[in-house]
Amino acid sequence: MSIKQFTISVADLSKDQYLRNDEKYHFFLSSSDWNLFDSKNKMLIPLRDILIDDYNNFKYEESEEYKGIPTGRAYLDEDGGIKGFKCVSEENHPGRLKYKATNENILISSLRLAKAPALYFENTDLSEYVFSNGFYIYKVRDGWNRKFVLYILRTKKLKNVLDNYIYRGIGISGYKDSDLKKIKIPFINIEKQHQATTQIEPVEKAIGELKSQILSPQEAINKVFAREAGFDLEKVRKVDNDNRFYCDFSQFVPKNSNIRFSYRWNQLERVQEELYRNNKDIQLLGDFIKSTKNGWSPECNNDENGQAVLGIDAIQKTGKLDFGNPKFTKQTKGNIADFMVKDRDFFVSRGNTTDLVAMASVAEIGEDGQDYIYPDLMIKVEFDEREIDKEYIAFLFNSVIGRTYFKYSAKGKNQTMVKISAKELCDFRLPVPIKSIQQKIVNEIKVELEKQENVKRKIETERNKIDEIIEKAIA
Repeated sequence: MSIKQFTISVADLSKDQYLRNDEKYHFFLSSSDWNLFDSKNKMLIPLRDILIDDYNNFKYEESEEYKGIPTGRAYLDEDGGIKGFKCVSEENHPGRLKYKATNENILISSLRLAKAPALYFENTDLSEYVFSNGFYIYKVRDGWNRKFVLYILRTKKLKNVLDNYIYRGIGISGYKDSDLKKIKIPFINIEKQHQATTQIEPVEKAIGELKSQILSPQEAINKVFAREAGFDLEKVRKVDNDNRFYCDFSQFVPKNSNIRFSYRWNQLERVQEELYRNNKDIQLLGDFIKSTKNGWSPECNNDENGQAVLGIDAIQKTGKLDFGNPKFTKQTKGNIADFMVKDRDFFVSRGNTTDLVAMASVAEIGEDGQDYIYPDLMIKVEFDEREIDKEYIAFLFNSVIGRTYFKYSAKGKNQTMVKISAKELCDFRLPVPIKSIQQKIVNEIKVELEKQENVKRKIETERNKIDEIIEKAIA
Protein backbone atom coordinates (compact mmCIF):
# COMPACT_ATOMS: atom_id res chain seq x y z
CA MET A 1 0.00 0.00 0.00
CA SER A 2 1.52 3.37 -0.99
CA ILE A 3 1.76 6.29 1.45
CA LYS A 4 1.04 9.79 0.18
CA GLN A 5 3.32 12.47 1.68
CA PHE A 6 3.36 16.22 1.35
CA THR A 7 5.06 19.09 3.17
CA ILE A 8 3.25 22.25 4.21
CA SER A 9 4.12 25.22 6.38
CA VAL A 10 1.94 26.33 9.27
CA ALA A 11 1.37 29.60 7.40
CA ASP A 12 -0.01 27.74 4.38
CA LEU A 13 -2.03 25.37 6.55
CA SER A 14 -3.70 28.29 8.30
CA LYS A 15 -5.01 29.63 4.97
CA ASP A 16 -7.96 27.29 5.46
CA GLN A 17 -10.21 28.23 8.37
CA TYR A 18 -10.78 24.53 9.15
CA LEU A 19 -7.00 23.77 9.13
CA ARG A 20 -7.47 21.03 6.58
CA ASN A 21 -4.36 18.91 6.17
CA ASP A 22 -5.32 16.75 3.18
CA GLU A 23 -2.84 16.73 0.30
CA LYS A 24 -5.38 17.10 -2.52
CA TYR A 25 -6.77 20.35 -1.10
CA HIS A 26 -3.43 22.05 -0.44
CA PHE A 27 -2.01 20.94 -3.79
CA PHE A 28 -4.81 22.82 -5.53
CA LEU A 29 -4.49 25.82 -3.21
CA SER A 30 -0.72 26.14 -3.56
CA SER A 31 -0.67 25.57 -7.32
CA SER A 32 -3.53 27.91 -8.21
CA ASP A 33 -4.33 30.25 -5.30
CA TRP A 34 -7.98 29.64 -6.37
CA ASN A 35 -7.32 31.15 -9.84
CA LEU A 36 -9.16 28.29 -11.53
CA PHE A 37 -8.75 29.42 -15.15
CA ASP A 38 -5.13 30.57 -14.69
CA SER A 39 -6.12 34.03 -15.83
CA LYS A 40 -3.44 36.75 -16.12
CA ASN A 41 -6.09 39.39 -15.54
CA LYS A 42 -5.21 41.23 -12.32
CA MET A 43 -8.86 42.04 -11.63
CA LEU A 44 -9.81 38.66 -10.16
CA ILE A 45 -13.16 38.30 -8.40
CA PRO A 46 -14.11 35.41 -6.08
CA LEU A 47 -17.44 33.75 -6.82
CA ARG A 48 -18.71 34.98 -3.42
CA ASP A 49 -18.85 38.46 -4.99
CA ILE A 50 -21.08 37.14 -7.79
CA LEU A 51 -23.32 34.53 -6.11
CA ILE A 52 -25.92 35.54 -3.50
CA ASP A 53 -27.46 32.87 -1.24
CA ASP A 54 -31.19 32.57 -1.88
CA TYR A 55 -32.68 29.84 0.32
CA ASN A 56 -36.45 29.86 0.82
CA ASN A 57 -38.39 27.05 2.45
CA PHE A 58 -41.10 25.47 0.32
CA LYS A 59 -44.58 25.91 1.74
CA TYR A 60 -46.46 22.61 1.65
CA GLU A 61 -50.23 22.97 1.52
CA GLU A 62 -52.42 20.35 3.14
CA SER A 63 -53.74 17.61 0.80
CA GLU A 64 -51.73 18.89 -2.18
CA GLU A 65 -49.16 16.88 -4.17
CA TYR A 66 -45.84 18.33 -5.32
CA LYS A 67 -42.85 17.34 -7.43
CA GLY A 68 -39.79 16.59 -5.33
CA ILE A 69 -36.34 16.93 -6.94
CA PRO A 70 -33.49 15.11 -5.16
CA THR A 71 -29.92 15.47 -6.45
CA GLY A 72 -29.68 12.05 -8.14
CA ARG A 73 -29.20 11.21 -11.80
CA ALA A 74 -32.71 9.72 -11.98
CA TYR A 75 -34.19 13.23 -11.71
CA LEU A 76 -31.86 15.50 -13.70
CA ASP A 77 -30.06 15.02 -17.01
CA GLU A 78 -26.56 16.07 -18.09
CA ASP A 79 -27.82 19.44 -19.32
CA GLY A 80 -29.76 20.28 -16.18
CA GLY A 81 -33.19 19.30 -17.49
CA ILE A 82 -35.74 17.69 -15.16
CA LYS A 83 -36.44 14.13 -16.30
CA GLY A 84 -38.20 12.74 -13.21
CA PHE A 85 -39.51 13.64 -9.76
CA LYS A 86 -40.86 12.16 -6.54
CA CYS A 87 -44.52 12.73 -5.75
CA VAL A 88 -44.53 14.32 -2.28
CA SER A 89 -47.03 15.98 0.02
CA GLU A 90 -47.13 17.77 3.37
CA GLU A 91 -47.86 14.44 5.07
CA ASN A 92 -45.38 12.35 3.09
CA HIS A 93 -42.07 13.91 2.11
CA PRO A 94 -38.44 13.43 3.16
CA GLY A 95 -37.16 16.21 5.39
CA ARG A 96 -34.40 17.04 2.91
CA LEU A 97 -36.97 18.11 0.28
CA LYS A 98 -37.44 21.61 1.66
CA TYR A 99 -36.48 24.45 -0.74
CA LYS A 100 -38.37 26.34 -3.42
CA ALA A 101 -36.62 27.89 -6.42
CA THR A 102 -37.49 30.59 -8.93
CA ASN A 103 -36.55 31.24 -12.54
CA GLU A 104 -33.92 33.68 -11.28
CA ASN A 105 -32.02 31.02 -9.34
CA ILE A 106 -28.97 28.97 -10.20
CA LEU A 107 -28.75 25.65 -8.32
CA ILE A 108 -25.71 23.40 -8.02
CA SER A 109 -25.41 20.07 -6.20
CA SER A 110 -23.28 20.09 -3.05
CA LEU A 111 -22.31 16.44 -3.58
CA ARG A 112 -19.05 15.19 -5.01
CA LEU A 113 -19.43 13.35 -8.34
CA ALA A 114 -22.88 14.82 -8.94
CA LYS A 115 -24.06 13.79 -12.41
CA ALA A 116 -26.16 16.88 -13.13
CA PRO A 117 -24.50 20.25 -13.82
CA ALA A 118 -25.46 23.61 -12.38
CA LEU A 119 -29.17 24.19 -12.99
CA TYR A 120 -31.16 27.11 -14.33
CA PHE A 121 -34.83 26.77 -15.24
CA GLU A 122 -35.48 29.69 -17.55
CA ASN A 123 -38.92 28.74 -18.88
CA THR A 124 -40.18 26.15 -16.37
CA ASP A 125 -43.06 26.81 -14.00
CA LEU A 126 -41.42 25.91 -10.66
CA SER A 127 -44.42 26.56 -8.42
CA GLU A 128 -45.00 22.81 -7.80
CA TYR A 129 -41.34 21.81 -7.51
CA VAL A 130 -39.57 21.34 -4.19
CA PHE A 131 -35.79 20.91 -4.17
CA SER A 132 -33.45 18.97 -1.92
CA ASN A 133 -31.24 20.66 0.66
CA GLY A 134 -28.42 18.93 -1.24
CA PHE A 135 -28.46 21.91 -3.62
CA TYR A 136 -26.78 25.26 -3.10
CA ILE A 137 -29.20 27.93 -4.37
CA TYR A 138 -28.08 31.35 -5.58
CA LYS A 139 -29.08 34.55 -7.27
CA VAL A 140 -26.58 36.41 -9.44
CA ARG A 141 -25.49 39.96 -8.64
CA ASP A 142 -26.29 42.86 -10.96
CA GLY A 143 -23.67 43.31 -13.65
CA TRP A 144 -23.44 39.59 -14.39
CA ASN A 145 -25.33 37.66 -17.05
CA ARG A 146 -27.08 34.74 -15.30
CA LYS A 147 -26.52 32.25 -18.12
CA PHE A 148 -22.86 33.25 -18.42
CA VAL A 149 -22.35 32.51 -14.72
CA LEU A 150 -24.31 29.27 -15.11
CA TYR A 151 -21.91 28.03 -17.77
CA ILE A 152 -18.88 29.02 -15.71
CA LEU A 153 -20.26 26.74 -12.99
CA ARG A 154 -20.71 23.98 -15.60
CA THR A 155 -17.16 24.05 -17.00
CA LYS A 156 -15.14 20.86 -16.78
CA LYS A 157 -12.36 22.70 -14.93
CA LEU A 158 -14.68 23.75 -12.13
CA LYS A 159 -16.28 20.31 -11.86
CA ASN A 160 -12.81 18.73 -11.70
CA VAL A 161 -11.91 20.96 -8.75
CA LEU A 162 -15.14 20.17 -6.89
CA ASP A 163 -14.79 16.42 -7.41
CA ASN A 164 -11.06 15.97 -6.90
CA TYR A 165 -9.60 18.76 -4.75
CA ILE A 166 -11.95 20.57 -2.37
CA TYR A 167 -14.44 17.87 -1.38
CA ARG A 168 -14.56 16.82 2.27
CA GLY A 169 -15.46 13.63 4.10
CA ILE A 170 -15.79 9.97 3.21
CA GLY A 171 -18.73 7.93 1.96
CA ILE A 172 -21.24 10.33 0.39
CA SER A 173 -18.86 13.32 0.43
CA GLY A 174 -19.47 16.89 -0.64
CA TYR A 175 -17.82 20.28 -0.71
CA LYS A 176 -18.39 23.45 1.29
CA ASP A 177 -20.28 26.36 -0.22
CA SER A 178 -17.52 28.60 1.19
CA ASP A 179 -14.85 26.72 -0.83
CA LEU A 180 -16.84 27.06 -4.07
CA LYS A 181 -17.11 30.80 -3.47
CA LYS A 182 -13.33 31.18 -3.03
CA ILE A 183 -12.74 30.27 -6.67
CA LYS A 184 -11.65 33.36 -8.60
CA ILE A 185 -12.50 34.46 -12.12
CA PRO A 186 -11.50 37.66 -13.92
CA PHE A 187 -13.84 40.61 -14.09
CA ILE A 188 -15.58 40.51 -17.47
CA ASN A 189 -17.66 43.39 -18.75
CA ILE A 190 -21.33 42.71 -19.31
CA GLU A 191 -21.13 43.24 -23.11
CA LYS A 192 -18.59 40.44 -23.40
CA GLN A 193 -20.80 38.19 -21.23
CA HIS A 194 -23.79 38.86 -23.49
CA GLN A 195 -21.66 38.15 -26.56
CA ALA A 196 -20.61 34.76 -25.15
CA THR A 197 -24.17 33.72 -24.27
CA THR A 198 -25.31 34.75 -27.77
CA GLN A 199 -22.67 32.41 -29.21
CA ILE A 200 -23.91 29.61 -26.92
CA GLU A 201 -27.57 29.85 -28.02
CA PRO A 202 -27.19 27.98 -31.36
CA VAL A 203 -25.08 25.33 -29.63
CA GLU A 204 -27.85 24.78 -27.07
CA LYS A 205 -30.34 24.48 -29.93
CA ALA A 206 -28.16 21.86 -31.64
CA ILE A 207 -27.95 19.88 -28.38
CA GLY A 208 -31.74 19.97 -28.04
CA GLU A 209 -32.22 18.66 -31.59
CA LEU A 210 -29.75 15.82 -31.01
CA LYS A 211 -31.37 14.88 -27.71
CA SER A 212 -34.75 14.57 -29.44
CA GLN A 213 -33.27 11.72 -31.52
CA ILE A 214 -32.18 9.64 -28.54
CA LEU A 215 -34.01 6.55 -27.38
CA SER A 216 -33.41 5.38 -23.84
CA PRO A 217 -31.63 1.99 -23.54
CA GLN A 218 -34.93 0.38 -22.55
CA GLU A 219 -36.74 1.89 -25.56
CA ALA A 220 -34.01 0.63 -27.89
CA ILE A 221 -34.14 -2.85 -26.33
CA ASN A 222 -37.97 -2.93 -26.42
CA LYS A 223 -37.93 -1.98 -30.09
CA VAL A 224 -36.00 -5.14 -30.97
CA PHE A 225 -37.90 -7.50 -28.63
CA ALA A 226 -41.28 -6.24 -29.84
CA ARG A 227 -40.28 -7.04 -33.42
CA GLU A 228 -38.68 -10.43 -32.66
CA ALA A 229 -41.21 -11.64 -30.06
CA GLY A 230 -44.20 -10.34 -32.02
CA PHE A 231 -45.96 -8.10 -29.49
CA ASP A 232 -47.42 -4.60 -29.75
CA LEU A 233 -45.94 -2.26 -27.12
CA GLU A 234 -48.98 0.01 -27.11
CA LYS A 235 -51.36 -2.90 -26.47
CA VAL A 236 -49.09 -4.16 -23.68
CA ARG A 237 -49.10 -0.73 -22.04
CA LYS A 238 -52.88 -0.50 -22.38
CA VAL A 239 -53.38 -3.83 -20.56
CA ASP A 240 -50.80 -2.86 -17.95
CA ASN A 241 -52.63 0.40 -17.22
CA ASP A 242 -56.04 -1.26 -16.88
CA ASN A 243 -56.69 -1.25 -13.11
CA ARG A 244 -59.66 -3.63 -13.18
CA PHE A 245 -58.93 -7.04 -11.69
CA TYR A 246 -60.59 -10.24 -12.98
CA CYS A 247 -59.86 -13.63 -11.45
CA ASP A 248 -61.13 -17.13 -12.29
CA PHE A 249 -60.68 -18.89 -8.94
CA SER A 250 -60.47 -22.34 -10.56
CA GLN A 251 -57.38 -21.17 -12.44
CA PHE A 252 -56.13 -18.95 -9.62
CA VAL A 253 -54.93 -21.51 -7.05
CA PRO A 254 -52.77 -23.79 -9.27
CA LYS A 255 -50.78 -20.82 -10.55
CA ASN A 256 -50.53 -19.01 -7.24
CA SER A 257 -48.87 -21.18 -4.59
CA ASN A 258 -48.79 -18.31 -2.06
CA ILE A 259 -52.51 -17.44 -2.63
CA ARG A 260 -51.60 -13.81 -3.33
CA PHE A 261 -54.77 -11.73 -3.81
CA SER A 262 -53.05 -8.41 -4.59
CA TYR A 263 -54.06 -6.65 -7.80
CA ARG A 264 -50.38 -6.10 -8.68
CA TRP A 265 -49.47 -9.79 -8.59
CA ASN A 266 -52.54 -11.06 -10.44
CA GLN A 267 -52.30 -8.34 -13.10
CA LEU A 268 -49.07 -9.97 -14.25
CA GLU A 269 -50.80 -12.91 -15.98
CA ARG A 270 -52.91 -10.58 -18.13
CA VAL A 271 -49.90 -8.54 -19.25
CA GLN A 272 -47.84 -11.64 -20.02
CA GLU A 273 -50.72 -13.03 -22.05
CA GLU A 274 -50.44 -9.96 -24.32
CA LEU A 275 -46.64 -10.14 -24.41
CA TYR A 276 -46.57 -13.84 -25.33
CA ARG A 277 -49.63 -13.97 -27.58
CA ASN A 278 -47.56 -14.77 -30.69
CA ASN A 279 -44.69 -16.63 -29.03
CA LYS A 280 -44.47 -20.41 -28.54
CA ASP A 281 -41.00 -20.52 -26.94
CA ILE A 282 -42.09 -19.66 -23.38
CA GLN A 283 -40.15 -21.54 -20.66
CA LEU A 284 -39.26 -21.19 -16.97
CA LEU A 285 -35.95 -19.48 -16.27
CA GLY A 286 -35.41 -21.87 -13.38
CA ASP A 287 -34.89 -24.70 -15.88
CA PHE A 288 -31.66 -23.01 -16.98
CA ILE A 289 -30.31 -21.71 -13.64
CA LYS A 290 -27.43 -23.70 -12.14
CA SER A 291 -26.87 -21.55 -9.00
CA THR A 292 -27.48 -18.16 -7.40
CA LYS A 293 -25.40 -16.32 -4.81
CA ASN A 294 -26.03 -13.04 -2.98
CA GLY A 295 -23.11 -10.61 -2.60
CA TRP A 296 -21.41 -9.09 0.46
CA SER A 297 -21.57 -5.46 1.58
CA PRO A 298 -18.64 -4.44 3.83
CA GLU A 299 -18.31 -0.97 5.38
CA CYS A 300 -17.04 1.40 2.70
CA ASN A 301 -15.40 4.81 2.23
CA ASN A 302 -13.54 6.74 -0.49
CA ASP A 303 -10.02 5.58 0.44
CA GLU A 304 -8.79 4.27 -2.90
CA ASN A 305 -6.07 2.22 -1.19
CA GLY A 306 -8.79 -0.20 -0.06
CA GLN A 307 -10.59 -2.99 -1.91
CA ALA A 308 -13.04 -1.76 -4.57
CA VAL A 309 -16.74 -2.50 -3.93
CA LEU A 310 -19.43 -1.98 -6.55
CA GLY A 311 -22.61 -0.06 -5.79
CA ILE A 312 -26.05 -1.15 -6.93
CA ASP A 313 -25.82 1.54 -9.65
CA ALA A 314 -23.14 -0.57 -11.36
CA ILE A 315 -25.98 -2.55 -12.96
CA GLN A 316 -26.90 -0.64 -16.10
CA LYS A 317 -29.94 -0.72 -18.39
CA THR A 318 -27.53 -1.33 -21.28
CA GLY A 319 -26.85 -4.81 -19.87
CA LYS A 320 -23.18 -4.06 -19.25
CA LEU A 321 -21.76 -3.79 -15.71
CA ASP A 322 -20.30 -0.33 -14.95
CA PHE A 323 -17.11 -0.18 -12.85
CA GLY A 324 -16.83 3.62 -12.89
CA ASN A 325 -18.08 4.58 -9.42
CA PRO A 326 -16.90 2.09 -6.77
CA LYS A 327 -16.56 2.53 -3.01
CA PHE A 328 -13.63 1.07 -1.08
CA THR A 329 -13.22 -1.05 2.04
CA LYS A 330 -10.47 -2.24 4.39
CA GLN A 331 -12.64 -5.11 5.64
CA THR A 332 -11.95 -8.67 4.60
CA LYS A 333 -13.16 -12.20 5.28
CA GLY A 334 -11.94 -15.75 4.78
CA ASN A 335 -14.02 -16.47 1.67
CA ILE A 336 -13.69 -13.01 0.11
CA ALA A 337 -12.71 -14.58 -3.22
CA ASP A 338 -16.28 -15.91 -3.51
CA PHE A 339 -17.54 -12.31 -3.78
CA MET A 340 -15.11 -11.08 -6.44
CA VAL A 341 -16.48 -10.20 -9.88
CA LYS A 342 -15.14 -12.40 -12.66
CA ASP A 343 -15.27 -11.88 -16.41
CA ARG A 344 -18.66 -12.75 -17.93
CA ASP A 345 -20.40 -13.01 -14.54
CA PHE A 346 -24.15 -12.28 -14.71
CA PHE A 347 -25.63 -10.03 -12.01
CA VAL A 348 -29.16 -8.97 -11.15
CA SER A 349 -30.15 -6.31 -8.61
CA ARG A 350 -31.78 -8.06 -5.64
CA GLY A 351 -33.29 -4.95 -4.07
CA ASN A 352 -34.23 -1.52 -5.43
CA THR A 353 -37.29 0.49 -6.45
CA THR A 354 -40.01 -1.30 -8.45
CA ASP A 355 -38.61 0.28 -11.64
CA LEU A 356 -35.03 -0.84 -11.02
CA VAL A 357 -35.25 -4.10 -9.07
CA ALA A 358 -33.95 -7.12 -11.05
CA MET A 359 -32.13 -5.05 -13.64
CA ALA A 360 -29.35 -7.22 -15.07
CA SER A 361 -25.82 -6.76 -16.41
CA VAL A 362 -22.93 -8.91 -17.58
CA ALA A 363 -19.36 -8.13 -16.44
CA GLU A 364 -16.68 -7.47 -19.03
CA ILE A 365 -13.23 -7.45 -17.38
CA GLY A 366 -9.95 -7.27 -19.26
CA GLU A 367 -6.93 -9.37 -18.33
CA ASP A 368 -5.45 -6.57 -16.22
CA GLY A 369 -8.77 -5.51 -14.68
CA GLN A 370 -9.05 -4.49 -11.03
CA ASP A 371 -10.70 -6.82 -8.51
CA TYR A 372 -14.20 -5.76 -7.39
CA ILE A 373 -16.51 -7.07 -4.66
CA TYR A 374 -20.18 -7.32 -5.61
CA PRO A 375 -22.58 -6.16 -2.85
CA ASP A 376 -25.41 -7.83 -0.99
CA LEU A 377 -28.06 -6.13 -3.13
CA MET A 378 -26.80 -8.07 -6.16
CA ILE A 379 -27.35 -11.73 -7.03
CA LYS A 380 -24.81 -13.58 -9.16
CA VAL A 381 -26.57 -16.12 -11.38
CA GLU A 382 -24.93 -19.05 -13.18
CA PHE A 383 -26.77 -20.51 -16.18
CA ASP A 384 -26.56 -23.62 -18.29
CA GLU A 385 -24.86 -21.83 -21.18
CA ARG A 386 -25.44 -24.66 -23.61
CA GLU A 387 -28.93 -23.22 -24.13
CA ILE A 388 -28.74 -19.71 -22.70
CA ASP A 389 -26.86 -16.62 -23.88
CA LYS A 390 -26.19 -14.42 -20.83
CA GLU A 391 -26.39 -11.17 -22.76
CA TYR A 392 -29.76 -12.20 -24.19
CA ILE A 393 -31.09 -12.79 -20.66
CA ALA A 394 -29.67 -9.47 -19.42
CA PHE A 395 -31.33 -7.56 -22.26
CA LEU A 396 -34.58 -9.46 -21.70
CA PHE A 397 -34.55 -8.63 -17.94
CA ASN A 398 -34.10 -4.95 -18.85
CA SER A 399 -36.85 -4.98 -21.50
CA VAL A 400 -40.58 -4.51 -20.99
CA ILE A 401 -40.81 -8.31 -20.60
CA GLY A 402 -38.57 -8.39 -17.55
CA ARG A 403 -39.63 -5.03 -16.16
CA THR A 404 -43.28 -6.11 -16.18
CA TYR A 405 -42.62 -9.45 -14.48
CA PHE A 406 -40.41 -8.10 -11.70
CA LYS A 407 -42.57 -5.03 -11.11
CA TYR A 408 -45.44 -7.32 -10.14
CA SER A 409 -43.53 -10.21 -8.52
CA ALA A 410 -41.05 -8.26 -6.34
CA LYS A 411 -42.01 -8.16 -2.66
CA GLY A 412 -42.01 -5.31 -0.16
CA LYS A 413 -44.42 -3.07 1.72
CA ASN A 414 -42.55 0.07 0.69
CA GLN A 415 -42.42 0.43 -3.10
CA THR A 416 -39.21 2.48 -2.85
CA MET A 417 -37.40 -0.71 -1.78
CA VAL A 418 -38.66 -4.07 -2.95
CA LYS A 419 -36.71 -7.30 -3.28
CA ILE A 420 -36.58 -10.47 -5.30
CA SER A 421 -35.11 -13.86 -4.43
CA ALA A 422 -34.02 -16.98 -6.28
CA LYS A 423 -37.67 -18.08 -6.29
CA GLU A 424 -38.82 -15.08 -8.34
CA LEU A 425 -35.95 -15.71 -10.76
CA CYS A 426 -36.82 -19.39 -11.15
CA ASP A 427 -40.56 -18.66 -11.60
CA PHE A 428 -39.96 -16.17 -14.43
CA ARG A 429 -41.73 -17.35 -17.63
CA LEU A 430 -39.88 -15.90 -20.60
CA PRO A 431 -39.27 -16.50 -24.32
CA VAL A 432 -36.26 -18.82 -24.89
CA PRO A 433 -35.68 -19.38 -28.62
CA ILE A 434 -32.74 -21.46 -29.82
CA LYS A 435 -29.35 -19.99 -28.92
CA SER A 436 -28.54 -18.77 -32.44
CA ILE A 437 -31.75 -16.69 -32.41
CA GLN A 438 -30.84 -15.34 -28.96
CA GLN A 439 -27.46 -14.22 -30.30
CA LYS A 440 -29.10 -12.63 -33.34
CA ILE A 441 -31.34 -10.57 -31.03
CA VAL A 442 -28.31 -9.57 -28.91
CA ASN A 443 -26.48 -8.31 -32.01
CA GLU A 444 -29.50 -6.32 -33.18
CA ILE A 445 -29.85 -4.67 -29.77
CA LYS A 446 -26.16 -3.77 -29.73
CA VAL A 447 -26.55 -2.06 -33.10
CA GLU A 448 -29.47 0.00 -31.74
CA LEU A 449 -27.55 0.93 -28.58
CA GLU A 450 -24.50 1.97 -30.61
CA LYS A 451 -26.70 4.32 -32.67
CA GLN A 452 -27.67 6.04 -29.43
CA GLU A 453 -24.02 6.26 -28.34
CA ASN A 454 -23.13 7.95 -31.63
CA VAL A 455 -25.73 10.64 -30.97
CA LYS A 456 -24.44 11.07 -27.41
CA ARG A 457 -20.90 11.56 -28.70
CA LYS A 458 -22.17 14.32 -30.99
CA ILE A 459 -23.91 15.94 -28.00
CA GLU A 460 -20.68 15.83 -25.98
CA THR A 461 -18.87 17.55 -28.86
CA GLU A 462 -21.44 20.35 -28.71
CA ARG A 463 -21.09 20.64 -24.91
CA ASN A 464 -17.33 21.02 -25.35
CA LYS A 465 -17.99 23.97 -27.67
CA ILE A 466 -19.78 25.74 -24.81
CA ASP A 467 -16.77 25.16 -22.55
CA GLU A 468 -14.50 26.63 -25.23
CA ILE A 469 -16.69 29.73 -25.61
CA ILE A 470 -16.67 30.36 -21.84
CA GLU A 471 -12.93 29.80 -21.45
CA LYS A 472 -12.17 32.05 -24.42
CA ALA A 473 -14.31 34.81 -22.86
CA ILE A 474 -12.53 34.38 -19.52
CA ALA A 475 -9.05 34.27 -21.09
